[in-house]
Amino acid sequence: MAVSNVVKVFMRKFLRFRSVVMLITLILVCSFVKETFKRNKPERSQEPELEKFEKFRPTEPRLKTKPKISPRPDLLWNQTPLDSIVNLVAHVDFVKCREPNPETDIILKLPKQDCALFCVGRGFSEVNVKLKTSECFCSNENSSMREANFDGCSTANHISSLFLSYRLTVRHYPQLQGTNNFLGCLKTNINNLQNKGIESISEKETKTACYEDCSKKQLSISISVVTLAKATMCYCAPNFLDFLYFIDMDQNISESSEKCKHGEVSATQWALENCRESVFLNPQAPVLPQIGLVTIPGSGNTWTRLLFQKLTGILSGSIYRSGDLVRKGLPGETETLTSGKTTMFKMHEGLQINDNENTKYYKTMAKFVHVFRNPLRSTLAEFNRRKYGHTISFRSEADFRKVAGSPPSKRYFSANFAQTYEQQTSRGLSILSAIFDDGKPVLVISYEDLQQNLLSQLLRILLFFDVGDVTSYWNRAICTYYNDAKAKEFKRNYKVDLEKVAAEFLNKQTFHDDLILFEKNFTRKGVHFLRMDEYMKSFQN
Repeated sequence: MAVSNVVKVFMRKFLRFRSVVMLITLILVCSFVKETFKRNKPERSQEPELEKFEKFRPTEPRLKTKPKISPRPDLLWNQTPLDSIVNLVAHVDFVKCREPNPETDIILKLPKQDCALFCVGRGFSEVNVKLKTSECFCSNENSSMREANFDGCSTANHISSLFLSYRLTVRHYPQLQGTNNFLGCLKTNINNLQNKGIESISEKETKTACYEDCSKKQLSISISVVTLAKATMCYCAPNFLDFLYFIDMDQNISESSEKCKHGEVSATQWALENCRESVFLNPQAPVLPQIGLVTIPGSGNTWTRLLFQKLTGILSGSIYRSGDLVRKGLPGETETLTSGKTTMFKMHEGLQINDNENTKYYKTMAKFVHVFRNPLRSTLAEFNRRKYGHTISFRSEADFRKVAGSPPSKRYFSANFAQTYEQQTSRGLSILSAIFDDGKPVLVISYEDLQQNLLSQLLRILLFFDVGDVTSYWNRAICTYYNDAKAKEFKRNYKVDLEKVAAEFLNKQTFHDDLILFEKNFTRKGVHFLRMDEYMKSFQN
């Protein structure tokens, strides 16, 4: 009996010991398998793969993602690669934390980079952002806003009512001058810029010979430096971006030969022509999404499409397939909506007309771009087009008054000016309803912003097309900015300014109420606000 009890005790202890050994063995095996899997797992690339054009291949990769940094207020702006795109048009400095004035400041729901470019385009000196909620607003240094220390809005910036405020110091780009596209004088000795990508150094007889040689080599910048021995040293560089910040923009072309101490900088003819040619999208491997350009007539559609083609190298399409526009540089007009070979596809209608083609258009597009112009100006442009076509305008105020004040007509092309304005307004509101109610991303650009600060709006388009971190597109943006002269050839040449005369045919209060209605549509989505005071100037006595 005693022996039996001893055996039972021994067996229980042995089984417990065996269970512990098995458990330890299982843990060791699992740990070994886990480590082996980690070692054999392939590393995922940290740099996103970029689909490329067949002909216009971006020569530079996307900007690599930077590591996270400490939350210092002056560094928060440079937290992502896309922040660098803003530096092309403005220098960004942290100021302090501020609370918006609900009576004057309009809150936008835009990514901080897009918001900064928007504020630059409007001439504001500051951008105020909530980094975690994509809320922002524009302001000027003298704005009446409550200020706070950085600690007051850094820890809970996503729920606080305070915004991080950054000062925007605008960069002014030199203008092209003379036959050699002179940009200005070099500010510093050329030897200080050897790390800026200079690819060719030679001695030439003249500065013109240097300019022509760099253009033949398909390089964007030529720099002519006259040595003490009166020889002309020629330096060529591949892109604008490395040198534009080292140019003295106050230098006059007539004084360039005598007063350029460190050298003359010019943009080569090749650089200016490099963004003029565009190709069709490959429907099987598109590099850009299908985006609809939806505006009312007279809003600068042709100009916007030409700018887009130079900016991206991809042709713009249209549902209207106008042979006249094909001859003016828009061969994408020949393509159908379903071909997939074009993007920035033009459309002038909302969904106020129950048309299968319109419905199909809105379902096909992945995003929308809307260009908004002063309604008085856009109506004037459309009224002029109906009477004279795309390039001719009214010869005098009397000529305009006679047609604008004609009796109302049921025929579309015979409508008087007030009728045309009503048609334009109804169409514009229908378009906003169609693009906003769809729920797809929308970029709203002001025609006046394009006129006054073209480069910032081009960069906004790159961000919207998800290629804002591809630096080769930045050079295309600079090229498009300098090459805008050709696009301006297609703008209507007005012989007289008819804006104030046209305003006489509209009711001031009705026009103001319509502007408020448009603005409510934009601010409801947080994508835009109007130049209200500027648009109302034509109605002032």
